[in-house]
Amino acid sequence: MPGSFDLDNTNAPLYGDALAAGVYLYDPAADNPFSLFPNVRCLRIDFREGPEPPVARFEYVLSDIVAINLGWPAQFEELWPIDAQGPYVVNPDDRLVVMATNPDGSPLILFDGFAQVPQVDVTPSNQRVTFTAVGVAIREWDNPVSGRVQRNSDPTGLVDTSGGSDISIDLPCRFNPSETDVGGRGGYLPNRTPEGKDTVKSVGGLSLSYPVFIDPGIERSPDPRAYWSIGDAIGYLLAQYNGTQLYTGYPNLDSLDTLLQVESPAQGQDTFTPADAQTAPLTIRDYDASNRPYPEVVAELLSYAGFVMRWDTEANQNGLPFTQLRIYRRDGAATSPIKSIYLDAAGTPTLDPSRNNIARLHLARDSNSIVNAWQVETQQRLVEVSIVLAPLYQPSIGDAQSVIRKQYFRSSWNASTPAATRRQYRWYGADECGDGHWTSSGSWSTSPCDLSTIFPPDDDGTPSYTVRYRPGSQTLISTDSDGNFLRADLAISFDYSGPTAAPWDGSGTWQTIKGGWRLLPNRLGIEVTAEDVEQWATGRGAFAAGGSGPAAAMVPGGDIRGVTWWASPPQGAPTNGNPPVLRLTTVIRDDLRMPISAGKRIASPTRYARWRSIDARDHFQYAGIDPSSMNYKTQGGNGTDPVVARNDTDAAMAHAYQLRGAHEFPPLAGSATVPYITTYYNVGDRIDQIAGRDVSLTTNIGQDQGEAPTYPWVVGVSWSFEGDRQSTTLQLSDRRAEHDLRT
Repeated sequence: MPGSFDLDNTNAPLYGDALAAGVYLYDPAADNPFSLFPNVRCLRIDFREGPEPPVARFEYVLSDIVAINLGWPAQFEELWPIDAQGPYVVNPDDRLVVMATNPDGSPLILFDGFAQVPQVDVTPSNQRVTFTAVGVAIREWDNPVSGRVQRNSDPTGLVDTSGGSDISIDLPCRFNPSETDVGGRGGYLPNRTPEGKDTVKSVGGLSLSYPVFIDPGIERSPDPRAYWSIGDAIGYLLAQYNGTQLYTGYPNLDSLDTLLQVESPAQGQDTFTPADAQTAPLTIRDYDASNRPYPEVVAELLSYAGFVMRWDTEANQNGLPFTQLRIYRRDGAATSPIKSIYLDAAGTPTLDPSRNNIARLHLARDSNSIVNAWQVETQQRLVEVSIVLAPLYQPSIGDAQSVIRKQYFRSSWNASTPAATRRQYRWYGADECGDGHWTSSGSWSTSPCDLSTIFPPDDDGTPSYTVRYRPGSQTLISTDSDGNFLRADLAISFDYSGPTAAPWDGSGTWQTIKGGWRLLPNRLGIEVTAEDVEQWATGRGAFAAGGSGPAAAMVPGGDIRGVTWWASPPQGAPTNGNPPVLRLTTVIRDDLRMPISAGKRIASPTRYARWRSIDARDHFQYAGIDPSSMNYKTQGGNGTDPVVARNDTDAAMAHAYQLRGAHEFPPLAGSATVPYITTYYNVGDRIDQIAGRDVSLTTNIGQDQGEAPTYPWVVGVSWSFEGDRQSTTLQLSDRRAEHDLRT
């Protein structure tokens, strides 16, 4: 149920000492890198979750008295012009550090960034000159992603980890590009260097190990290509665009893949606890990072599955400012610190500052935003089949005469040639919609091809497919001994006696037709493309197969007599008075996709399942080889069950689980204000309770059943120095993975 409350302790005492923070000009190359700006005071510093750098607001101290005594500028015209100069003037792109001192005397770095936006406000009673500075991480926006580093694809270069075979090229920085082909080359293609063959280089004295791109079209056995995971891609981007870590640092690249794993409840378990979580890698869908700053790319890749990033600024071991990229989880497996905020119970007779640190509190929990059940829409399942084709025309004995046969020459056609003439003796198909075909018994039939053996009905007898056109694919699911994908096959038989316009029953002797045909683009079948159908060449070197094994070519002279053999088959060999039969081996699509769904868990605090779907049809695939396929036995068929060549079910389910984990709890948004400057709370911390009031801030239920609790997050920290008070405001939210889910 949605709800909210506000608390405003306007008269709360200012617990905590005021923090004396100075503003310094910072030059890391100087012997004394810090130069104080005594006439500049910091007004506010804001840190936010996400790729955006921290932002600070500053103000000049304008006073005629200090101008006379100290020489500080007192008028806006001395400070605001773009060519203003002097020791008390902050110029555009000056690097500023806001620094205080810890109780132990060590430096406390609150901000490090570049001055950017000056502003003047003049009223009848006063004048004010302020400016904004953006965190040092803004330098990571200077060079957007352009081109990619790709390793040479020759056998030697492919395994070269020295970097000597890595070449910068201008192809798009596109991870796992999608394809529309079927089988192992469909859905999305791997284009990352082989497992265990990352480039190892020293960049600016730092040792880095990271993958690079390879050609996605490599066809070798074993397949050297690997898919990019989120961790791989982020590691590549950081190494290429921030290898020297000049302005910002980042985590160890080897740790990214371990962190960026999908974690979901154990098999058969509804509740989630990190200790027994089921893990799976998170492979990137087709993603092009070109022409974007790399921090925005990193944030988008992370957000797809509920991970986030932030920039942290602190002092390094030498007391100098250091900004670090942090990446962390935003789901039940999070390891971020859990902290409390403190507010004594109403009516407490004695005010104890040690039990209170909140002056203002605003919280709202919105259950309307829950999405606790997900479906992943995959591509329809793909199946390789062999279909015995039937003529999609009615042959006539008289058509075999040479005078009549001329009308079937392609060169004799013009704009007025009827469609029926263009199809005569050229179109052969499965007739899957019952438009009409010529049967082996010499009659015209409008019964559609029965595909129930390929797409069997449900257990209750309900059909699992609809009667519709199913055009075939030129690429098969079957592969040769080198792992290369075979092409669609058309074969001819003179002794096949089984049904036509039907899946192949395994009988007959067949010879492959090497050319002179193409797949029909809008239905399951082929069109003869030879100029003269009566001289349809089978191709040289063709042999027959079937029955007792390979045999010599069956077609006399290598030419199929495409009119005579079907219109008036001779009594002698090879037809023996019966028209030959064509068999097409291709890939068709099922009407059902992979059943990928992650339903509501008891931990989601609503009684209703709220479903959403995500389109992943370019990404996940199921490909099988039906027993009717001519390649079934060579691909490992057991005689009964289809051969499963590719099954992305586990990867698709991992995506469904991660999406559910990122959206199944209600967002808890709001703010809490501490009436002094504190560095105890950081972006990424989780707030578990309002201590003193015994108010739990958990956003899920089911702890009694073993569910790990989830809490709202600190997604922003603002330090305010304005006026005569200081304060720290925490922005709280449990909004995770807020992004375009079509990514």
